[in-house]
Amino acid sequence: MKDGDGGPRHSSPPPSDGDRLFAQKCRELRGFIRPLTELLNGLRMGRYDKGLSSFQQSVAMDRIQRIIGVLQKPEMG
Repeated sequence: MKDGDGGPRHSSPPPSDGDRLFAQKCRELRGFIRPLTELLNGLRMGRYDKGLSSFQQSVAMDRIQRIIGVLQKPEMG
């Protein structure tokens, strides 16, 4: 039954120590989103053309995008 229709309410259990630790680590790792985004933008703008081949740049951009995605939505990773 849905909440608010007079039926029984099912609340979720309190978070475990592992859940709290995971949430804490996620908060800490979110601090890396901005520097990784800046690095990704630098790759896109050609800042690293002399140091990396186009293949290396492509692979780096893909990996950084994946990492940023996991940092933004760790439950999807």
